[in-house]
Amino acid sequence: MLVGVPTLCYLLTVGSQSSPAAVDGDTAAGQVERKPEKRAFVSLVDLIAQKDAFHNRAVAASGFLVLEDEYCGLFLSREDARYGITKNGVWVGFSSNLLASMDVRSFGEQYVFVSGTFDKQEQGHMGAWSGKIGNIDTIRRLKRR
Repeated sequence: MLVGVPTLCYLLTVGSQSSPAAVDGDTAAGQVERKPEKRAFVSLVDLIAQKDAFHNRAVAASGFLVLEDEYCGLFLSREDARYGITKNGVWVGFSSNLLASMDVRSFGEQYVFVSGTFDKQEQGHMGAWSGKIGNIDTIRRLKRR
């Protein structure tokens, strides 16, 4: 059921609108110049197992996406989603730009690639998830080989 997904996913992005940046050095004006951090392409297994290494970092990962009320997550597999094994997944939140530009609901119940910012402390509804990929700004369907 996809009732309220745009509203729910918009609410999930609150507090995750800024993306991390790596400090490059001082400028002549004494301000710190920042360069965007390179996105880490990572498996969900590594992301879940090494939360500290990816905390507050830009990441890209693939998995099975479910978009239901209080159950918006990217899972390792369709079976994990079907059986509600949320610790084998991460909660998801979409950027307002992405929500405004496409119907994110059309990606539900499919294997997808997403990129956003990982937060190990955001664990979704009732702390059920292994973290959160928030401020998702890219989503693509994966094609079966």
